[in-house]
Amino acid sequence: MQMPGPASERLGGRPPPVEPDVSRSGKRLDIQILRGIAVSLVVLDHANLGPFGNGFLGVDMFFVISGFLITGIIARELDGGHFSFASFYLRRAKRILPAALTTIGVTALAAGWLINSLELADLRQQIVGALTFTTNAVLWTQTGYFDLEAGSKPLLHMWSLAVEEQFYLLFPLILVGLGSRFRLPGIAAILVLSFGLCLYYLAYDPNFAFYMLPTRAWQLSIGALGALVEERVPRRIFRYLVPFAAGIIALLPIWSTGYPHPGLDALLVSLATLAIILARIESRLVARLGRPVAWLGDISYSLYLVHWPVIVFLASAYVGDVPVWLRGVAVVICLILATIMYLTVERRFIRVNSRPWRFAGAAAAVSIVVGSAPFVAAAAAPTGTDFAELRRPNVGFDRACDQPVFAPRAICGTAGDTRVLVWGDSYAMHLVPGLAKRIGKMGQATFSSCLPFLDRAPLRSDIADPEGWARKCIAFNQAVLRYIAEEPSIETVILAGSYASWAKDKTRIWRMRNGQFEQGGSGIEVTHEALLETITRLEALGKKVVLFAPTPAVGTENVGCAERRLTGKFLIGPNTHCVLKTRLHEAYARETTAVLARLAAESGVKIVDPANAICFDSVCHTIIDNVLIYRDSGHLSYLGSEKVAERLKLDFLVK
Repeated sequence: MQMPGPASERLGGRPPPVEPDVSRSGKRLDIQILRGIAVSLVVLDHANLGPFGNGFLGVDMFFVISGFLITGIIARELDGGHFSFASFYLRRAKRILPAALTTIGVTALAAGWLINSLELADLRQQIVGALTFTTNAVLWTQTGYFDLEAGSKPLLHMWSLAVEEQFYLLFPLILVGLGSRFRLPGIAAILVLSFGLCLYYLAYDPNFAFYMLPTRAWQLSIGALGALVEERVPRRIFRYLVPFAAGIIALLPIWSTGYPHPGLDALLVSLATLAIILARIESRLVARLGRPVAWLGDISYSLYLVHWPVIVFLASAYVGDVPVWLRGVAVVICLILATIMYLTVERRFIRVNSRPWRFAGAAAAVSIVVGSAPFVAAAAAPTGTDFAELRRPNVGFDRACDQPVFAPRAICGTAGDTRVLVWGDSYAMHLVPGLAKRIGKMGQATFSSCLPFLDRAPLRSDIADPEGWARKCIAFNQAVLRYIAEEPSIETVILAGSYASWAKDKTRIWRMRNGQFEQGGSGIEVTHEALLETITRLEALGKKVVLFAPTPAVGTENVGCAERRLTGKFLIGPNTHCVLKTRLHEAYARETTAVLARLAAESGVKIVDPANAICFDSVCHTIIDNVLIYRDSGHLSYLGSEKVAERLKLDFLVK
């Protein structure tokens, strides 16, 4: 997500020491229309209204516009001999900081009542990033822009403001250093180098390619080159290109070329935006028809700032899919808030006459106040439990027990001999707290995403070396089996894992057969065969085997709803009880249930289904006896694990 480039100074003539009034008379109408189109695409995309699934391309338009305007201003001032770093940075600060600080402060205060503990913890880092214009680096480490988690970050959109501010900080130095003679080749070289880096990182680190200035500078440089050559190229050439450029801007936000972003789509939209800018359309018809859109361009900076927190807060408070009509209402609210901020903040502060050091001191003081806002909000918001602690990853005994190389460790078990061993992936880990409290004398042999299958492992697409990881998983399970064979105190082995994706044939697997590895698919038969082999090997060692079914996947929105319900935060929607209908769980788990039932019939192995403790009265609950059962969509919290074990009555495990 990128912000509307806040560069809105006059074009042509000697620029004043303070930015012009933000009335349209001081701006090019064609550029304001482009801004209005761009911000509309972004807002409609984020609100999921209309066919604009690639509306984020509107932000690529903003980068080009900003590069064009800023370069034109600096170049003219340098050529006129009156460029001042202090004056330039002061104008930028007055244009950007007041509205940004207002948005950050109000968002931080509202967040304490509207989002959950984990999102609030992330927000604190985002606020620090927003105040220091490093949000892009913060988000690079937190999440991908297109990841599901991105929708819960109220300041996600500030990353593009960080990119532009970093550009504004460095670009004057670059232009001064290049001098008038080397400006054009120098900016062209930056464009080529940045685009090459972008293509490289799209293959090796797509998040870096999306968020960071080195891989986005080529778009700003396209605008910069346009500013440098504007007076050297015939305008009529670009006017011939306007229909094609307009078609690109109209079509690509709806139909993508399919290449990763920022790639071919971003390049085409960036070039189309520059072509329209250089055409400099000034017809009366365009002026008459385009004024409503140009008004959106006037408020585009404020609209961009306010729209994403409003959308995130609405999605957080509403349990389920937000209906279209309510998303439309949210957009109207965004327009109202943006207009208010434009009139009362943007227009007011841009005219303020102040010395740079005074403005910097005031901005620093406000930033400190804004930075403390989330802590004040967290203290004042209705809560009586540290939900960030309660919803921490449930790794069982200790984080060290999620190990790619198995070795028995004292920290991964209770005191005394191990009579019961829990073996599996993260769906085995989250059972451990409850089992340890109910049965004692147990140990943990777990590795995330690695099910308790012998000579089989998933080929994970989310890591750089899937085959290397699969080898580790297979070696891990072989080591666990050897340990069980050599440890006579172990009487019972509990097998647990996330079997659903295997049973549904949604997992590519790597299998070792006769010392050779081969790839293949999963499915019901493969899952049954893999579990049966493990059971057979364990029973041959004289061990009792118990199979735990996966917990019902209740959905991230229901878990977030449960935390908000327990803390008395704002909730709306048809499912404010935060439950999943049992029939939906049963439909999703149909294949897994069939595999486990078949194994029980064939081998007599005991099956324990956590759904028997979680699902009753026709729904699967996220809160039982005022206890938050889940930490995420499928994994139990520590207290939830204890509550589920209590309700399952597991005394048979130690008889």
